Amino acid sequence: MNFKFTKSKLIALILGLTGWVGQSEAQICGATNSLGCTGDYLSAISFKNSGGTSFAVSGMNCANTGSSNKLMTNGAVMDITPGEDISMTIENTCSFSEYVGVWIDLDGDNQFSAAECIAKANSQFGLIPVNTTRTATLTIPCAGVKAGKAIMRVRCMYSTFTPSQGCGTQSNYGNILDFEVNVKAVNPPLADFTVPTGPNYTKTPITFNSTATNSAYSQTWTFQSGTAIA
Repeated sequence: MNFKFTKSKLIALILGLTGWVGQSEAQICGATNSLGCTGDYLSAISFKNSGGTSFAVSGMNCANTGSSNKLMTNGAVMDITPGEDISMTIENTCSFSEYVGVWIDLDGDNQFSAAECIAKANSQFGLIPVNTTRTATLTIPCAGVKAGKAIMRVRCMYSTFTPSQGCGTQSNYGNILDFEVNVKAVNPPLADFTVPTGPNYTKTPITFNSTATNSAYSQTWTFQSGTAIA
């Protein structure tokens, strides 16, 4: 069988192939601390979800991690649910105090927005002193979440940083570690509750017991009086 390609068909074929390759090989945004990481690095990181699943890496330094983002996992190491709190522990055994930023690509666009920064310079870990291990509780946002595998980035910085600096090159020192996690889907909450039975509750307080099991959402009840009750 003979195939005859016109110029327009060949261009369309090439564009189609490159588009397919781009989708299948999509990668998280790159990051580099341009001043290097000699003397500035996180030496150990561990984190645990609310279900008790944990993951840890240790023995890190500038020589084995570098100052550009390095993938530290081979597949998702745990499930993370929007709205839950995870625990993370950072060890700093290098020569200087270090700031730590943490981001999760929750919307799956291979970028880190300021809204996806879950550990900021002035909170959570703050500035970790030399030869110190610090643990912080990090809350996973609920808004704009896409279920599936996502990258969580832990970025060491000698100087302070902003929540919008999860990607790109920064004039800073430190190593940058990427971890794969699985973001679980969260269904919209269902309003449901039980009411105690009795003969007459006129002007008597009644306890409404919520039966909703999704802890990723807070609840506010509004009754006919128009009064909202959290």
